[in-house]
Amino acid sequence: FSRESRQAFWGPRFEGMDALLQEKTLLEVCAVQWARSVQAATRAFETIQASRVCRLRYETFVAGPEHELRRILSFLGIGASTEQVNAAVQAVSNANVGKWRTVLNEATLRAIEPVTRDVLEAEGYAW
Repeated sequence: FSRESRQAFWGPRFEGMDALLQEKTLLEVCAVQWARSVQAATRAFETIQASRVCRLRYETFVAGPEHELRRILSFLGIGASTEQVNAAVQAVSNANVGKWRTVLNEATLRAIEPVTRDVLEAEGYAW
């Protein structure tokens, strides 16, 4: 547990994480963890033959879940009925798209911007 009596980490650990947990807030550490994970995934995808990679953006999926699920299933060579697809995506909502911008306070946004801006922009998102 951290100095704030909370779980000290979740997800992939990275070098220097323990020290960072002593200096930064949980949200700041999560931002670093997220950025490093996205960068590692991007590097890994570059080593895989393009025909073996199916890219999916969260915003695209929640805007058209039936279409996107069908695209994923097709990529995987899996058939599904309309009823199965509809049942699988019935609870999908786009209500959380961009929510981080309204939920996080200005101080937190300023703290995570240096860590997240370049990664977001590299993935086609505007800060």
